[in-house]
Amino acid sequence: MEEKTVSLLVDGDESTLEFIDGLIYEMDELKSLSGDAYVVVFSITDRLSFENATDILRELHHECGTERAIILVANKSDLVRNRKVPTEEAREIADQFECKYTETSAVLNHNVDELLVGILKQILLRISKDDTEEMEKKTTKPRSRPGSFKKTKQFLDKLLGRNQKQEKSCENLYVS
Repeated sequence: MEEKTVSLLVDGDESTLEFIDGLIYEMDELKSLSGDAYVVVFSITDRLSFENATDILRELHHECGTERAIILVANKSDLVRNRKVPTEEAREIADQFECKYTETSAVLNHNVDELLVGILKQILLRISKDDTEEMEKKTTKPRSRPGSFKKTKQFLDKLLGRNQKQEKSCENLYVS
């Protein structure tokens, strides 16, 4: 397996993503990997690679649930005439396994930057969600009304204009 590091500057903050690049031959190998996000890539021109990606998603969904970010990536979007996997079918699989979906072309560098930023955003959304849940557990007293922290946070988010009606879809990498 090969490791690659990519630095990103998003919203004025610098972050580093470390990728472990390699083929997974056995599901046991998959279970031994730990990361903040999983990016499962298949070729739109290779039906078998899509079927393998689906198997990996099934296993990841079983092992991780929605705890970690999982993104299904259809590569070689520039080879439309040779497409063997319809976009709608890939979207349905992403919805089924509650993961994100995008199409890229590594050759044309199409959607690659968006994918990298999307991976980072998905990781940060999971961390933010975990922090909010942890804060809610720590600040909620037995005598307080259930969900009062959550209601206060929702009110402040609405007041400050945060997260206003962001479209939730498997293709929007910027929302959970």
